[in-house]
Amino acid sequence: MKVRLRLPPGHEAGFWYSLVEFTKFVVVDLPDNWVEVEPGEGAGVVAPYFTPYRLGDATTDFSQPAVWQPVVEHPPWSEKPELPPAPDRQQRLLELQNSHDVLSVSERLGFAAAQADAAAMPGVFQRELPRNVQ
Repeated sequence: MKVRLRLPPGHEAGFWYSLVEFTKFVVVDLPDNWVEVEPGEGAGVVAPYFTPYRLGDATTDFSQPAVWQPVVEHPPWSEKPELPPAPDRQQRLLELQNSHDVLSVSERLGFAAAQADAAAMPGVFQRELPRNVQ
């Protein structure tokens, strides 16, 4: 099944590259920064984009380095393209810096995961998860 989407303004080349190289989509260029995409493996085929590994549960001490060993042993299949967050997202991140409720921590983790490379992820989680959330 083909899907049409508009490439994000200012990030067209990087986004197009990530569709082709990282997700292995077949991309057809359309006018006005629109593209038509479909999975390279074909419709109805499930591709193994990732393998989940359990790091812990509610009783896990996430400040312990051994907890993060699966992240080190199983890095992502490819690196992320460098795409700086949009100005409104940067502003939102600044607004979240001094909030420690569950939703703020979760939102900060989402920002960090989108920007960090695999080697930095244990540190990102260790900075956030040991905090007491309300």
